[in-house]
This record gives sequence, structure tokens and C-alpha cells, in this order.
Amino acid sequence: MDNESPSAPVATGLLEVIVSSLEDALEAEQGGAGRLEIVRNLELGGFTPSFETVQQICQHVAIPVRAMLRCSESTLPGRTKSKTYCNKLTTWLRWASMAWF
Repeated sequence: MDNESPSAPVATGLLEVIVSSLEDALEAEQGGAGRLEIVRNLELGGFTPSFETVQQICQHVAIPVRAMLRCSESTLPGRTKSKTYCNKLTTWLRWASMAWF
């Protein structure tokens, strides 16, 4: 009998990891993530991260990055202030050269 184990199937696809800090991002990249999604307050469902967090992570990782665009729990249809805020955030995320948010 042969003692060799059968080869494990090779996984294909992209591993996207949700992160909320530079430390998370660096660990995810080192662990094999192919893309990051940056959020804050994940325990509340995830919200748009600060510009500073996005900028810091983008300066230190080589993999693609996305940022969640969800301003608050009140980001619901018909909430004008929330829509205005989200529009401003969309502008700065585009400015930061985010491919997706």
C-alpha cells in the first residue's frame, strides 16, 4: 500500500476579509486575503470607516481595498441628512481612488 495521501483540492476564488484597523489589514494580507473591506462598528452591522483609517490601510497594503458605505443606523430611504452625508463620503472615497465602496 502507498502511504501518500491524496492531494487536497486546490481552492480557487478570492478571499475578501473584513477589517477595521491597520493591524487587522496587515494580518489579513499576510494570511492570504486577496481583498479587504474596511468597516467600523462591525458589531452594529458595519458602518463607513473614517477617512484616516482608509488612508492608513491603503498606504500599507498591496491588495485591493473596498470601504463600506453605510453612514449610520438611520441610513434609510427618506432620511435627507443621512443621504447628504453619504454623498459626501462617496466623494471622498472616490477621491481616495477606491475601486469599490
